[in-house]
Amino acid sequence: MFHIGVSRLIIFTLVASALSACATTAPLRDPANPPPHPLLGLKVWAADGQVMTPFQVDRVLSDTRYLLLGESHDNPTHHRLQARIIAEQAGPTTHVVFEMFDDASLVSDFNAGKDISERWNASGWPPYETYAPIFEALFETGAKAYAGNPPRDAVKAVVKGRLEALEASERVRLGLGQTLSEDDLSAMEVEMEVAD
Repeated sequence: MFHIGVSRLIIFTLVASALSACATTAPLRDPANPPPHPLLGLKVWAADGQVMTPFQVDRVLSDTRYLLLGESHDNPTHHRLQARIIAEQAGPTTHVVFEMFDDASLVSDFNAGKDISERWNASGWPPYETYAPIFEALFETGAKAYAGNPPRDAVKAVVKGRLEALEASERVRLGLGQTLSEDDLSAMEVEMEVAD
């Protein structure tokens, strides 16, 4: 990716569904409307499948430098949780990386507080309003958004011209074209099977 010196880095992977207008205060579980899955709204430690207490979650979040927040596109509970985590954990030195941002000028305008809603809505992602609570949490905490994807023109160039479409220095910086060891390849295959 890119090298940055920050106290916290939060990475968003798939932020794309309805968010509560009160993202940082809405309950994560509504007893009157049970979730379609019993784990929805709970925090589960992936290593052993145990449900974590709020204290355990806070401790893990405060002790980590990098935090990857993912979710299902159509799950509003996930989005409320993401906005809440930013509101509680982020600060002025936090970098929040969104995969939905691939345009440096759009990110710059967003961080400057400019209205990007029309450009966002033309991007192909769900409506700007669905992301508004997360964006509001960034503004409230002073955290900055960063592009998590390369520009679309660069992606198209690589698709058409393969890796040679990138400058040699960029290929080196990204570690592209290197041959992995057999152990690394095997580990990567296992990781992909587990993640599938």
